Amino acid sequence: MATNHGTSPLAKGSPAPLAPVPRSAHAQMRSAWRVLLVSFACFALLATGLTAGFTTYRANATKPRGGTVGQIITGSQAQVAQARARQQSYWYDIANGGSINEGDTIRTGDDTQITVSLFDGSLVELSANTEVMFERLRASQYFDKNAAITLRQDYGRVVVTANPETVYNR
Repeated sequence: MATNHGTSPLAKGSPAPLAPVPRSAHAQMRSAWRVLLVSFACFALLATGLTAGFTTYRANATKPRGGTVGQIITGSQAQVAQARARQQSYWYDIANGGSINEGDTIRTGDDTQITVSLFDGSLVELSANTEVMFERLRASQYFDKNAAITLRQDYGRVVVTANPETVYNR
């Protein structure tokens, strides 16, 4: 039985195994840039997702509210108080107790005054020959009690009286 002490298992005449060759500095730099680029892409996707989520939350965190026609005062002429819903072309007559929604437009006739009570307790008084659009009537539905009310007066006279005892922040 022959033993092979101190000799390599390679056949005689074959070259010795080489140590792994280190990568060049250029190859290491390319690899580092790839890692950086992939990390940036992941960060960009995460930031885009968070932004989209936050925007969606903000858009849906408030919900439309409305108001109620409280009083219609007319003079000698017939009652002329009309409303038009958002993106509608026709006007319809409104009466005491009628509802006003976000986007509705109200107009009064020559001898008509109208009072609208909004969801936060504010009163909007429209004088004769007035047209007002209730562009935004929104309130938060979560912990903060925020209200956003935006009116656009096309013509006439409008008096808005805020309710001092409201639970909403404006």
